[in-house]
Amino acid sequence: MKSKVLFIIIIISLMTGMICKSEQSIDEKIVQEIASLDTLKIEQFRMNVEKIIVLLDEVNDPIRRKSLTRQLFLKTNSRDEESHIFLLAYPKIYPDSVRQVYLSQALSLAKELKLEKKRIWVEDLRSNFFIGTMQYDSAMISMLNMRDYYETQEDEEEKMNLYHLLGDIYYHAHLYDKAQDTYLRVLNHYKNTSNWNFWRPYVMMNNLGQIGLHTHRYRMALDWFNKSLTKANDYLKTPDHVNIKAYIHIKTSETYLLMGDMTNARRFLENVEKLPFDKIRDDSRMELTYLRSKILLEEEKYEEALKEVVKNNLANPELPFLLSLIYGKLHNTEKSLYYLEQYHLINDSINKQNNINRSLIILAENEHEKTRQKLIFSKKKNVLLIVSIIVALAVSMIILLLYWKLYLSKIELVRKTLENEKKTKHTFSKPENLKPFGNGASELYDLASRLQTLIEKDKIYLDPYLTIQKVADNLATNRTYLSKAVNQVYNTNFPNFINELRVRETIRLISEGYAIIHTLETLATRSGFNNRTVFISAFKKYTGVTPSFFIKNQPQNQVR
Repeated sequence: MKSKVLFIIIIISLMTGMICKSEQSIDEKIVQEIASLDTLKIEQFRMNVEKIIVLLDEVNDPIRRKSLTRQLFLKTNSRDEESHIFLLAYPKIYPDSVRQVYLSQALSLAKELKLEKKRIWVEDLRSNFFIGTMQYDSAMISMLNMRDYYETQEDEEEKMNLYHLLGDIYYHAHLYDKAQDTYLRVLNHYKNTSNWNFWRPYVMMNNLGQIGLHTHRYRMALDWFNKSLTKANDYLKTPDHVNIKAYIHIKTSETYLLMGDMTNARRFLENVEKLPFDKIRDDSRMELTYLRSKILLEEEKYEEALKEVVKNNLANPELPFLLSLIYGKLHNTEKSLYYLEQYHLINDSINKQNNINRSLIILAENEHEKTRQKLIFSKKKNVLLIVSIIVALAVSMIILLLYWKLYLSKIELVRKTLENEKKTKHTFSKPENLKPFGNGASELYDLASRLQTLIEKDKIYLDPYLTIQKVADNLATNRTYLSKAVNQVYNTNFPNFINELRVRETIRLISEGYAIIHTLETLATRSGFNNRTVFISAFKKYTGVTPSFFIKNQPQNQVR
């Protein structure tokens, strides 16, 4: 007995010695390789750095690995930035606590050096790291950056790998519209090739069928499961083809069950049971057991359904709901309510997490789109700046030209207005050929003549509180008859008629220099206006320019 124990101790000692010796030899080799880096040219330097990094992964002592990594870190940092990127981003030699920081540094360095392939390699490592740590928003940003890159490349396979991964993230976050669009894009790629002997297209078609199930579009689900099964029967020869076919049969059976078609649900379940059970994976087996239990429940075989669930100890978030239904049918209200409560707790937790994931993904996409737009803008900024300057100069010249023409036309308006005022001398000419417009034509004409006489004699328009009623009373008539006379003889209404007289008075005052020492408000009041806004509006309507422009640009003593 003692000899056996001694033998075991010796064997353990020898093995420990061999392990230590092996560890020591790796350690010594790494030290020698790091020391020799200083003598190497850059290409050989990069190759040896990659070789050392692989060796570092074999060092079991974390403290020693950290020390050796630090030595290599200093070498690459001082000698070759491209090698330093590789060292920063290599996934296996750092704990998660520092990996995120180093991956960010590697990405920044790759961008700075404009090494696109290295940048995408780092983005790929970052996306996988973020998915593993459930940082979905950061993972999406990396994948979207990769997507932007592959959109410009001819490597279709890498592009399809990326789109499939994007589609899966959308699918698991229940962003079904985005998942569907992404999957269809990849499937259209496969439609034009003969490469159907591969797992990817079947996963996507099955997920599209699942989207149909989740959104209660059962015909859509059947269509995709049928397409997937047809292609699998025709082309799929990979080792996992049995598992894929089993999964498709299970999901087709589940779809028919939800549609209430028990015949087809049973038929596809039996198709699964004919396949070699040892070739079916555990996740598909759980789906099969769950489906079998549901069918037994629908067939009112409640005890058998319960035994099926309990026997296989299913790990399915829908299981508590199924148990609640079964116990309900077995009249065990207490357990039915218990499992229903458990189902709601689990379901609420899953929905909460899904909502968070959806929000993070949408936010990441929005932020990425903003960043992409900024990048596009920065690339075009110089060209846009030059074009903008040219356009701005051209527009400025056109505006200046138009402004100058407008200014000259306004000057001309001032000149013509003054000339007209010089000719008319503040009188209204009576119409020479008054056309008959009713039995009272002569009376209206006489009333208009008396109005004109009153205006020329008393300048009643200078009264800021003048009303048509006051004038009618003065002329011993009524306001309606007076308004009709003004309308038909002078082709205007009474307020405009009076305001025109006031404007002409304003022009006379301006031409005589009154505006040089008086404000616009005083000028307006002196002309019979009691409102600055009405004054400016009436003046501009009559002359085409504002009073201030007229004052600044009228030739001195034009009327005088």
